[in-house]
This record gives sequence, C-alpha cells and structure tokens, in this order.
Amino acid sequence: MTEILDGYAFERLLALPALPADNATDHQYATKVTTDSGESWSLRSMSTCFSLVARPWLRFGLTRCYSLGWGLVNGRQTHRLVLAQAFGTDQEALDDLATGLTEALRGTVSGFECDVTGLWDRWCLRLAAEVADAHG
Repeated sequence: MTEILDGYAFERLLALPALPADNATDHQYATKVTTDSGESWSLRSMSTCFSLVARPWLRFGLTRCYSLGWGLVNGRQTHRLVLAQAFGTDQEALDDLATGLTEALRGTVSGFECDVTGLWDRWCLRLAAEVADAHG
C-alpha cells in the first residue's frame, strides 16, 4: 500500500489519531467526540471528510500526502487506516489520479472511499481506505 502511494509521489505524514476539534491548523477528521470535561476532539476515521494539512503548507509545495495508522472503521479500531489527500488546479487530472489509485489499490484494501471536491480555491482528492489483512 505505501509503495503504491509513494509511487504516485505522495509524501507520508505522521498519523495523528486525535486532534482538538478546534485547532489553529484546520486539521480535522470526520468523527467528533466530547470528553467528560467538555473538550471536543476529532478522531481519525474512515471518511473523506478530513484535512491532513494546514492551508499554508500548500505554499511550500506540498501537493500529495498520506498517513497510515490508527483510526476507526465502522466503529472499530484498526491500525491500518490510510488517509490520503492531493491538491491541484486541474479537476480532470485529479479525477484521473483517483481512477489510477482505485485500480492500483484494488486487492490491497478492504474498505475504500475516494472523491474529488473543491477546497481552498483548488481541487482536492481525498481517499480513505483500510489496508487488507494480507497487506497490513
């Protein structure tokens, strides 16, 4: 799995399992929880509603990144959750990348979500997948 993403020029980032829901860097995950003390946290989870990077990072040339680590898939914990994000100005190019990744990852993942939407005045591909047992 990591070899495939590396081959598509994705940079590996540290997988942060949880983040404060309100943080200055715009990092976020789809699953939100509130602690007994009232703090709101965002948990790595299987969804394409996430942001691995802060917007200013894009000024330094980051265009493709991923993280592999702990997260939630269908309410259970796994250490094989992959979240990937790619940015560009050409929607068709990101759609083609999504198609290429879908084909390349077939057979290596047991769950898969991918979409291309607008984010921060550019196009953004988001991919969420769980690495299959034989590839983890």
